[in-house]
Amino acid sequence: NVAQTWVWRNIFVAETDAEAERLALPAFQTQAHFRQLMRRRIYEEQGVLLKPEIVPAARNDPRHALLCGSPATVAEAIAEIDRIGVGGLILVFRMGPMPYEVAEHSIRLFMQKVAPEFRAQIPGAAGAEGRAHSVRWAVQGHGVLLHPEGQVGWHADWIGPLFPGRSE
Repeated sequence: NVAQTWVWRNIFVAETDAEAERLALPAFQTQAHFRQLMRRRIYEEQGVLLKPEIVPAARNDPRHALLCGSPATVAEAIAEIDRIGVGGLILVFRMGPMPYEVAEHSIRLFMQKVAPEFRAQIPGAAGAEGRAHSVRWAVQGHGVLLHPEGQVGWHADWIGPLFPGRSE
């Protein structure tokens, strides 16, 4: 059932598509290379083959594993995934050796210019109603919110803010 499936993507938002590619692609490629080395090391040290890769893994191909571009480009890519009907997205904003400040700027652009395009789809998108919906959803065993490098915190019966003023 596609509606019960979540899609994992790395994501990077910049002012332009060219800037996003310039900043994100090297970090993504370094991350993919590191993961390949890690998988090889596990095999050599433990004799455990995580999964034989007959063809290149989609997780290492930015065309399949990276949403990257201007706010408009990223919003369109997310809308395309949404049209398929998947249950949700798990978005990772920091890749490989990417500096914190670069990832933070991408997250801010996402929250300011991309997320508002989709807020209407979230029941009770802000305030106490949004918090109550998120808690109910989590208690039912579903994933909750985005988790950009520890910025969201789960505290018993409430979810901490992504950014002050953006969500409570």
